[in-house]
Amino acid sequence: MADISELKQQLIEACKFIINTGVMSLSNHGNFSARVPDSDTFLLTAGGSFDSLGPDQIALFQMDGTLLDGAVEPASAEIVEMHGVVYRLRSDMGAAVHTHSPMATSYAVAGQSIPLIYEALARFDMTDGVPLAAYGPRGSRESVDNIAKAIETHP
Repeated sequence: MADISELKQQLIEACKFIINTGVMSLSNHGNFSARVPDSDTFLLTAGGSFDSLGPDQIALFQMDGTLLDGAVEPASAEIVEMHGVVYRLRSDMGAAVHTHSPMATSYAVAGQSIPLIYEALARFDMTDGVPLAAYGPRGSRESVDNIAKAIETHP
């Protein structure tokens, strides 16, 4: 299995990069996860501020949501399954980033998927844009099912 400490550090660096680019909401609210290579586990930011995110704020889970290592704040516990379903349905996915960015949130509130307008993505046959999962209350079975449906409909 991969070195979990190194993977946590890579996840922290990715979080810092995303925050520094300005795509997060002003509150820096969101969550990030990364698949552990060659395993049935993933790392998830488990709470706290992204401005001071440390390895102790990243938890390790099995794909079914079982906590293997670390602690999770209640607000983060609600979203474990939302990340786990992505990894279970898409074995090619290495990470899930939920930024609550103002632009992405605007599309979601309007009930629209995000259109593809970036030529570099089109060069890699990514022509469908970013699909929209139907709304479900945070962490609910409905929300997880809606995410699964969006993934299955737009592989």
